[in-house]
Amino acid sequence: MPVDVADPSWGVYADARLKVAELGAGRETALKHIRPLPGHDEATKTKFAEGAYFLPVVARTLEAFGGLVFSKTATRKNLDSLETYLKDITGSGQDVDRFAEQGFDGILETGAVMVLVDYPDAPEGATVADAEANGVRPTLKLYTASTILSARFRKIGAARKLAHVRVLEEVEEESEDDEFKLTSIKQVRVLDLDAAGFYRQRVFRNLSGAWTQHGETIEPKRQNKRLDQLPTFFSNSRDGEPAPAKPPLEDIADISIAHLNNSAALEWALLWTANPTPVFKGLNLGEGETVKLGSSEGLVVSADGDAKFMEFTGAGLSELRLALEAKRKDAALMGARMLLENGRAAIAAETARIERAGETSVVTGIANAFSDCLTKALTFMADWAGVSSAGIEYWLNTDLNPAGLSAQQLTALLAAWQSGAITLEDLFANLQRGEIIDPSKSFDDHKEALADEGGGRGTVTEGEDGE
Repeated sequence: MPVDVADPSWGVYADARLKVAELGAGRETALKHIRPLPGHDEATKTKFAEGAYFLPVVARTLEAFGGLVFSKTATRKNLDSLETYLKDITGSGQDVDRFAEQGFDGILETGAVMVLVDYPDAPEGATVADAEANGVRPTLKLYTASTILSARFRKIGAARKLAHVRVLEEVEEESEDDEFKLTSIKQVRVLDLDAAGFYRQRVFRNLSGAWTQHGETIEPKRQNKRLDQLPTFFSNSRDGEPAPAKPPLEDIADISIAHLNNSAALEWALLWTANPTPVFKGLNLGEGETVKLGSSEGLVVSADGDAKFMEFTGAGLSELRLALEAKRKDAALMGARMLLENGRAAIAAETARIERAGETSVVTGIANAFSDCLTKALTFMADWAGVSSAGIEYWLNTDLNPAGLSAQQLTALLAAWQSGAITLEDLFANLQRGEIIDPSKSFDDHKEALADEGGGRGTVTEGEDGE
């Protein structure tokens, strides 16, 4: 089969991943999910969709969850040996905290991620010091489930090893004819164990309709010895198995689609019914005369004629408005349950605190699973760099809902943030009161801290007019 075709196990949630991506990207791509009414031609379909009000529930939920997890710095242990690497973990200027945030977001959006520990080829016989002096050092690369095509195991001796991984990449290269032009090229990177059980990398590109290997086969080495395992580490919403999971935000994306369609129907109904329409019977108009309405104008009708306004009455539109409000509440409740996994509203705050101590929410589970993945990747990275890897740990914050914030309050906050009723600063203030964010930190300090750590999703910047 072609190298760019995903294995069935990785293609099973492809539609769900695309749906979440389109709903999270904004209004333009979200409008693809509007279902036209029966009888609509293409022009009418376009007008029907254009009138819909888009509520960015998916993007706001992603920002809210990321804000909760990354409101506190991740716990680090025994990472001093990697200190110089952590400030530029990718080799392109991205630090480890921003890398962690992207990985967390990637699981929420696509259901799984893979972290590749990569090490460019160093000259034969070069020492670690020589390699680092030439900028050759281990880095981390992140792939989401949307770009992972395959992850297969193979029995090697008595062990069952991950032996074959394929990922889809898109790179930009300068044009040979124009120094200012960049060409985007899709390629597939194959990471596998060869017949002898050693790790190798190959890149394939589609040239003239056929996928062929591009460049030479890379055979990474550690301490001048080839690796006998793939330096790849996986995380989904549950564990570290190299298997995709349903995107956690898919249910909220479905609610967003339902809300979008209700909104389109309401706006369409308002277009046709909100403005009263004049109706005339037996109207006498001379040649060149037109109808003029208003208290200073008069209309002449026949003896049995009449003139009136046709207006809409009834509960049809109110039902659509109620449906829209119900979708907003469902989105907020769904988000809160992903944090707490406790849907009972009438529960005492102290009882809730005790019960939550033994629970693992969806968001907490994602944070823990990716923390384990990143810890393993950093440990492997340290070994490959030739520095101490003993006791390395990197754990994301999971204190998402302390006793100071009840489930009902959290639901209300999420609803207000998702609907745009409160600003990011309002959300910050409420989370601070709930002891999720350090009470001594100001909003400006919080923004500066996020910027220093690589920037947080939902960061508000000040405009030139000071707003």
